[in-house]
Amino acid sequence: MLLNGGKLAETRILSRKSVELLSQNHIQGKSETLGYGLGFGVNSEAQHLTELGSMNAYYWGGFFYTSFVIDPKEDMIAVFMGQLHPTGGLNLDAKTIRLAYQAINDWAMTRKVWSRQINSPNVSIRPLQVQELKHPA
Repeated sequence: MLLNGGKLAETRILSRKSVELLSQNHIQGKSETLGYGLGFGVNSEAQHLTELGSMNAYYWGGFFYTSFVIDPKEDMIAVFMGQLHPTGGLNLDAKTIRLAYQAINDWAMTRKVWSRQINSPNVSIRPLQVQELKHPA
């Protein structure tokens, strides 16, 4: 829903402006290493990018070794879920998200576009269409 500008399938849950407000850096100039939106860390400046990623991507991590990143530029959501505390210095979450970025293939990509239908109380997900993008020759 956040990646889709506040819409879940064809249903608007949040306004586009609300999603923009949530995902923009609200502490600009107050931290040299991190940006914070309303509920997310935000890569709003090039200096915030310490790993692969995009400007304006937003992310967060959880206590039991979970993390996610939402990257509107790449049209991508990456999620890592573990069940571990303390982590003992593991960095599998960062490696997993780095692998997701490394898997992006700009020239020969098959993309599945998903349609989500809400069937109370369950959510069913089904593939809507498959598009093949090829390198312009």
